[in-house]
Amino acid sequence: MKSKKVRILNLEDEAADCEIIETVLTKGDISCDIHRVDTRDEFLAAIEKERFDLILADYLLPGFDGLLALKLAQDKCPEVPFIFVSGTLGEEVAINAIKMGATDYVLKDRLSRLASAVGRAIEEAELTRERRVHLWLLKNLDVFDRALKRSQNLDVMVQNALQTVLDMYDCDRAFLLHPVDVDSATWSIPYEATKPAYPGVTRNFSAPVTPTIRNRYRQILSLSSPLSEKLDPSHTDWDPNDRFNVLSLITLAVYPKVGKPWMLGLHQCSHSRDWTDEEKRLLTEIGRRLGDALGSTLILRDLRERERRLDSIFRATPIGIGVIENCHIVQINDGVCELIGRVEDELIKEPLRCLFTNDEEYERVESIMKQQIETKGKCTVETSWHHRDGSTREVLFSATHLDPEEPQKGLSFAVLDVSARNQAAREKQRSAAVTDTIARATTIFLEKGHLESIAKILLNGAVRLLKAESGYFAECVNGGFKCLAAAPQKSFQNLKGLPFLNDIREALAQGEVLSRQVDTGDDRSYLLVVPMVSGGAQLGALVLRRRDCCFAIRHHKEAATFANTALLAIQMQRTELKKKEAEDNFRQSQKMQAIGLLAGGIAHDFNNLLTGIQGYADLVLLELAEDSPYCDCLTQIVKASKRASSLTK
Repeated sequence: MKSKKVRILNLEDEAADCEIIETVLTKGDISCDIHRVDTRDEFLAAIEKERFDLILADYLLPGFDGLLALKLAQDKCPEVPFIFVSGTLGEEVAINAIKMGATDYVLKDRLSRLASAVGRAIEEAELTRERRVHLWLLKNLDVFDRALKRSQNLDVMVQNALQTVLDMYDCDRAFLLHPVDVDSATWSIPYEATKPAYPGVTRNFSAPVTPTIRNRYRQILSLSSPLSEKLDPSHTDWDPNDRFNVLSLITLAVYPKVGKPWMLGLHQCSHSRDWTDEEKRLLTEIGRRLGDALGSTLILRDLRERERRLDSIFRATPIGIGVIENCHIVQINDGVCELIGRVEDELIKEPLRCLFTNDEEYERVESIMKQQIETKGKCTVETSWHHRDGSTREVLFSATHLDPEEPQKGLSFAVLDVSARNQAAREKQRSAAVTDTIARATTIFLEKGHLESIAKILLNGAVRLLKAESGYFAECVNGGFKCLAAAPQKSFQNLKGLPFLNDIREALAQGEVLSRQVDTGDDRSYLLVVPMVSGGAQLGALVLRRRDCCFAIRHHKEAATFANTALLAIQMQRTELKKKEAEDNFRQSQKMQAIGLLAGGIAHDFNNLLTGIQGYADLVLLELAEDSPYCDCLTQIVKASKRASSLTK
């Protein structure tokens, strides 16, 4: 007991008895401070103005008695133990006093037991006080907890909590300040509860963090218990309190699980107030629970906001997304419904198998999915789903566990329609195949100039790409048809007697691709005839045939590409032939012109020679007599030279 001095109010009219009591207690190892009174007024003033740990009272005093003092003590300070110390207290009176609320009684002639009685009374009073405080704390915390649980809405929850604290402490203002951060530029009070006579701030109120406030933040954050103060109305140290005319305040840092710290504060503006240890203890526990509630509510609010965002993304994304549990569909978005042409209600709780084109395809995907998820944690595989209209959709299917730690919770999946992409890829491959075939054929044709070679390459490419069973290139020659190439390879020197000639003539006459079903005798076949016409000239046709199904529109375009290439080759060859024929004719005319020039020169020279012969013969005839035997010979020479001269003209 020496560690704590016990303050004792002694109702005693004899000062000597009071000194004896003090001596006995001191010897009993009880450090005490005794305040003696001997009248009713002094006793009443003492218990009203001061706080005592124990009351010792004599039973009989002049003008006053112990039982009346006991009643006054029970009214003013019922928690303080009351012990009668008297020399005239009978057994019956003592029992009656105990029944009225006295803690114990000690006879003055037996003061040896006073120390133990006082020690026991103080211990019992302390236990009673602790029990009372504990019950008070539990009661108030229960009220506060119920206030927190009234709503999960952050604003409503905090407002309920602050109003409860305001009523609990009977103060003038309860508030939450945020953020309690020394690096923050501003502070605000987003939540508060006030009495009507002491209004607070507007909801959007914000003020700068001054050096004074920053230092106060550091002080509050360094403490684990509330900071209480009494303020001078004329002070200028604590800016917020200047604004709110605060006389007493108590503040505490509140630490939610997320975000910056908050500050819970109480203002007493109507009068100055001493905040008790019990009130500080209660506020500490309130701050802890409020921090937990704030953190949980903020996390829940963030989770709900994220959930709303994810749900919005889930609903808005054009990609199909869903959740599978035990191989059954439990959730899907509109992307899945649009992909297969069905509504959500038709698919929920249905097995995943129902989306696939057949059981074999589902089992293939399931096997790949299990293997990839076990090794990589996720699966991506291309497969096919069937649409309500009976068509097939090629899809890219990806799946992973909702929770890798608990695979039994199911899978989330995403599905993307890749039909158009795959079709474009196939078209690209087909286009590349057509381009490659034409390039090879063109190269060979340019190198060798053989029309049959390019026709053969083009025909084989067309048969392979369009999956035809047979086909040939026919060239129009002199009103008939000449086979340039055939597949399978055959020798067609004359196409007169073979089928489809009428179809070729019809296509050439119309100048359009002809696609129809024809009867070949043993079975029905599908025929595709692509005419090769240029400038009204009918140059030939590409003929393809197959049995399984008709040729699609895209087949018409691809076949026309092959036919146009062959057409260009035929045109080039015919142009080349015409050019060669023109060159041959030109060379022949050059030869004839040269021969003419040579013959003209020879004729001129020969005519000059004949002129001399004729002239000299005429001169000799003039000199000879008419009866000269040489006249006939010379006459014949002149005639012969004239005839020879006429040949050169």
